[in-house]
Amino acid sequence: MSTIVYTLKQNPTSLEYHLFEATPNNDDTCSAKPKSMCQMMKRVSGAKFACKTEKEAFIECAKLGRQVCGNCMKELYSTED
Repeated sequence: MSTIVYTLKQNPTSLEYHLFEATPNNDDTCSAKPKSMCQMMKRVSGAKFACKTEKEAFIECAKLGRQVCGNCMKELYSTED
């Protein structure tokens, strides 16, 4: 099972931030999935943060407050039925 980390990217049109699941690489970088956790944003270049653990991502998103997509935050803590 691979480790999941998170990257936060800003939508250039709405300026809202979206979370992307990512996979760590061997060179201390990570590769984000092509769509945000809410499926509403495609990957763009640049990131507010990258390669954060779930706890680190939550803390950084909390600092930004409502600027972060609520649906992405919901997905961060969703459980599979």
